[in-house]
Formats: sequence, structure tokens, C-alpha cells
Amino acid sequence: RRGFRQDKFQTFVCYLLLFLSIFTTIPPIAVIITSQEVGACEDSAFVVYAHYSLHKWITAKFQEFVSDINVEGNQEFAKICYELFIEDSALPFHEMNIGPNQGRLPVPTIWIPETYLWIDLAEEILDTKLVKNKSSDCHRLTQIPFGIITWKRMADFLAPNGETVSFTTIQELAQADFETFTNDLNETVADYYHDVGSAPKAFFFGHGNPNVTSGGLLGFNVMFSSLQGVGSGNVFAFDDEDDMCTNDDTATYTETIAQVMGLEDKVVASSNIDYTFAETMLSRGPEYLHMAFGFEHEVADFNDGYSERMAYLWNDTLAFLYLDTTYWIEHPMCKLTAHESYDSKH
Repeated sequence: RRGFRQDKFQTFVCYLLLFLSIFTTIPPIAVIITSQEVGACEDSAFVVYAHYSLHKWITAKFQEFVSDINVEGNQEFAKICYELFIEDSALPFHEMNIGPNQGRLPVPTIWIPETYLWIDLAEEILDTKLVKNKSSDCHRLTQIPFGIITWKRMADFLAPNGETVSFTTIQELAQADFETFTNDLNETVADYYHDVGSAPKAFFFGHGNPNVTSGGLLGFNVMFSSLQGVGSGNVFAFDDEDDMCTNDDTATYTETIAQVMGLEDKVVASSNIDYTFAETMLSRGPEYLHMAFGFEHEVADFNDGYSERMAYLWNDTLAFLYLDTTYWIEHPMCKLTAHESYDSKH
């Protein structure tokens, strides 16, 4: 450490940088991307809330829509007014005039979260129906598997032949002696790091905030359903019945809670945005973060841009572990047909 004195110009620059840094830390939540003046609207205005992973695609679609109107001179569509909000998947209904809440934000005409589960959650919390019929009022845009983002050496260790992995295996790895845990081929983690000096000696995990990220929400659903032996094909639903649990149910639930808490003890990274863990792994390396909940396309996109850098820094790249029982994100584009603000013109 050295003592130094700042002149007035240096002090001004420091305050300027501090002021700018405050704005760069504000997440891009509920940002109005594009809109038309509502006052100029001669027909029904509509509002779209879309997950931020669709930012580029949906803004391009809006620009295409506007261009088509201008080229064709379609006066009917020119009367339409719209607002496009880029959000996370959790609808900010506490700031809307929806259900029991009175807020400043408009209720969306179309909502595009990452998964249908967010719609179910909103309807349950608000005790208000938002979509009349998900089969006819929603259109699935994608189908992307949810799983585990990890290092390729770790993926090769757990799935030597590219097979799917049970979440129970992940939980066992987290609780086991990391240096002696063996895979189906009776190999240890060290066998996959023999050419780089030393292997990781402890297990560290990461996941998104389940209140606002699909990775966190689906992650906890995967943990509970897998550890309690819920098989494929079951549909998540809220149960309004006040059923009595048997002693066996309570014992199984208590054991599952203990297993989940054991894995949570290994969590060293969490975030309000899902798509940050790959960057954390790039910057901190394989001994800081071994695995995180995430999606298949994250790994493909990240390796496409950063695989050479990761190989240079850490002699490894990222890989995606497919869970044997998992969920999908579909980005359902849903018209909120059950809400009072929706009408036939929409």
C-alpha cells in the first residue's frame, strides 16, 4: 500500500465512475423495449411481456411487423398500439392492476415466460385465472432440456458413454468423499485429471434464485421429485386439498429435505439471472464451481464463443449433463384470455 493524494480532476473522475457504475449494476428487469404512443391509438392496445432470453428474436419480430405495415400501407394494423417489456419469467404482478394488487404497470395481453410453470404459479398466488385454455391460448416456441452445466472432464467422469445421469448420482457425489467417489467404470475423478496435475478435491454447486429464475425453480422441482422417486410423465400441479400425510410420507419427506439441505451446503454461487454461471466458471475455474443448474443451449452458445479461451485457461471446456428425468423450457406464448382486460380484438 502506498499513500497518495488526489487532485480535483482525479476526484471528479472517481465520482463520475461511481455514478455510472451504479446504473450498470441495475438488472434489465421490466424494461420497455419498444412502444407506440397510447394516446395515438385508435384501436385496442396490447402489451407483451417476454423473457429476456428472447430479447433479440422478439424485438426483430416487432421491427419486421412495423416494416410490413409501412410497406403495405395497412391502415388497419397501423392503428394498433403496443408495448414490449423484457422481463424475467416471474411476472411482476405485485406492480400491476391484477388480482388483489393495484400497481403502475399494465397487465400483459401476451406473456412469454420460459415455462408454463410460471403461469401456474401466478394463477395460484393471485387466485385468479389468467389463461382460459393453455392448449388453444398458448403456443410453444421452443423445447429445450433442463439439466446440469459442468466441465467436460466431470461430464466424462459421470457419463463416460454419454448416457443420462440420475439426480441421485449428483446428490451422492456432493455428499461423498470427492477423492474416492467412483463412477460405473470404478474410476475416480483424479483419473480424468491425470494430465493437468491435480483434480478438484471438493464439490461446489450453483443455481439461480428459484423466486425469479427458471433454473432455480425447475432445479428445486428436479431435486424434490427425483429424490422422492417421482417418475417421468408426472405433471406438476398445486393441490388445494388438505390431505393428511401418513407417517411413511412424513419420513420420506424429512429424508428428502435433509438431502436437499446437504446439497445446498455445497452451493457457492447463486444469481437472479440464470445465464451467468458459465461466465463464473470461465473466470474462476474448475476448482471454484463444478456444476450448476442450466439449459442445453447455454453450453452450446458459450462453447461456440469461449471454448478456446477456456481450454487455454483451464485445459477444459463446458459440457451439459442430461438428467434421466427432467423438465423442459418451452417459452410458451400465451394470450391472457381469462383476464378482464383481454377482449376479442386482441
